[in-house]
Amino acid sequence: MYWTLNYPLYRIDEPDVDSEYYQMVLKTAVAQHGYEIAPEVDLAELLKALKKRRGRKFAGNQTITELADKAIALKKKSTGTILQPEDFSFISQSLTDLWQNRPQEHNSAAISAVERMNKHIYGLEQIKKQVIETVNVLKLREYREKRGLTTDGLTPHNTCLFIGPPGVGKTEIAKYFAEILFEENLLPGKKFLNLNSAELKGQYVGHTAPRITRLFEEYDAIFLDEAYSLAASHNGQMDIFSQEALAQLCVELEEHARDKLVILAGYGGDIRAEDNKMWEFLRANPGIASRITFHFNFPRYSPDREMPEIFKLMAQNAGWILEEGWRDVVVDFFTKRGKDANYGNAREGRRLLEQAIVIQAGNLDFSVELSDDELKTLNCHDLKEATARILEAENHLKNPDKPPIGFR
Repeated sequence: MYWTLNYPLYRIDEPDVDSEYYQMVLKTAVAQHGYEIAPEVDLAELLKALKKRRGRKFAGNQTITELADKAIALKKKSTGTILQPEDFSFISQSLTDLWQNRPQEHNSAAISAVERMNKHIYGLEQIKKQVIETVNVLKLREYREKRGLTTDGLTPHNTCLFIGPPGVGKTEIAKYFAEILFEENLLPGKKFLNLNSAELKGQYVGHTAPRITRLFEEYDAIFLDEAYSLAASHNGQMDIFSQEALAQLCVELEEHARDKLVILAGYGGDIRAEDNKMWEFLRANPGIASRITFHFNFPRYSPDREMPEIFKLMAQNAGWILEEGWRDVVVDFFTKRGKDANYGNAREGRRLLEQAIVIQAGNLDFSVELSDDELKTLNCHDLKEATARILEAENHLKNPDKPPIGFR
């Protein structure tokens, strides 16, 4: 007597990091931007160094694609479309700078950080207004201090709370917020750190506190995403690492109340009660909650007004042209996806764009000479097929086929 499954079982092993497969992934990711890798670049050694730096966070194709994007972003500051060995030298930088932070251009930027924020982030007008108001409060405090005036009641802590559904721009707003403060010289330095809060926890007991202290000493603006992960518990009891992290975070927030910008972010606000993790986190941690001065509540993007514009901006930034009639297709898609609990807001736009590109590539005839318009146009058929595939996949996740299980 035994259990049987009504479907075949497959095992997929990850290839070696220096394999021809991963080397081709890197070449392809670079080629999609119109760049090439010089023969002098030892791809096998480059990928080995990449995995060594990423460690357990190495995510195969995704990490390699991030490597290509980073190299090209830096290359655009110089000339040429051939990536040389020195164009990958940034791998020796810190992990945080390499994978989570955009290169800052505070001194050479042609426009201010406020203008860049307004230009590159569609919607979120109330949030952007609140960012400016917060900056002005900090400026007021500094002006009063310079004049010898009292600053009682003016922002006891530079600690902010960003709550909202997934994919609503919390991380991007945090980056621009920090850039604005850097430009205004409202912080002692210009180093920005973006990391998942779970990464604050050390590898062994006693390692977490000094790790957090070191980060606060080294960085001027710190964005802690998924802050609720700091209070992870099992059967209602926090582990020793969570306790140590929260205790030290309270200490650092108090000691650096004025000279650091700290943003705690996570899911909350306009989402289902069971997913409102940040409110649960704050209720369980009064020491943290009492040190938060500024609250930013990020709203959902509307499927018929904001999401189409966000999708359009994504396509334009990636060098794609949308065929006339595209808006009706994507509005229908975002409206349907917006009803699901796992709706990702702007992430759905990125997902749709990537799927449409896959379908467009499959429909092209590469045996003939293709025009530039054919290579960069996403037509309505591509978009409709992409939406159908995504919706079908989501429906399958919600209603998977249930294979018969029984005795034989």
